[in-house]
Amino acid sequence: TAVPIFPRIYGHEAAG
Repeated sequence: TAVPIFPRIYGHEAAG
């Protein structure tokens, strides 16, 4: 569960 602060890093849930 990544936060939309670093979607480019954990771009799975944050970026979608």
